[in-house]
Amino acid sequence: MRGFLLLLVLAAPIALANPIFWWLVQSAYSAAPATYVEADGQLRPALLGPQSPWPDWALVPDGAKLTVEAWFAAAPPTPETGFGTLKLPVDSAKAVRAFVAKLETAGWQVETSEIQTVDPTIPPKPFQLCTLRATRRDGGPRVMSASIPLGYSGITPRLHWWSTPPPQLATWPALTGPRC
Repeated sequence: MRGFLLLLVLAAPIALANPIFWWLVQSAYSAAPATYVEADGQLRPALLGPQSPWPDWALVPDGAKLTVEAWFAAAPPTPETGFGTLKLPVDSAKAVRAFVAKLETAGWQVETSEIQTVDPTIPPKPFQLCTLRATRRDGGPRVMSASIPLGYSGITPRLHWWSTPPPQLATWPALTGPRC
């Protein structure tokens, strides 16, 4: 026990003096700055953490608790983007239907698709995932996407936004399968 306490007394000041420790604290409770290097060498600023920016036009399901995870600045050809995780107050299927109605009422064109697959655990568990993609009906540049598990809760619901359609949107496959 004395050895552990001695280690704690020696390690605590080292950890508290380390900027990486404070960056990790900041990314868990605030918004920690980061810079990403794109494949072409271009630098892309970002903020990671729950106090990262979230635009007011990026709607959230009613009653859901959004935890912002990241914000990435625009760096041509990639637009400004961000994402967060959701905690839904009702069962997922009801939340999806209500969110689709909310988006459509607000002027978004919404596509949904249900994916049925098997979780790679032992023993394997079947699960369903609802993928949602929303674009502005008026031709505005904004895009949103969500992935929400239906029933099985081994996957966290996520919500993504882009300030303009990303270049890869042109090659994204159409959502096929039954609607959620």
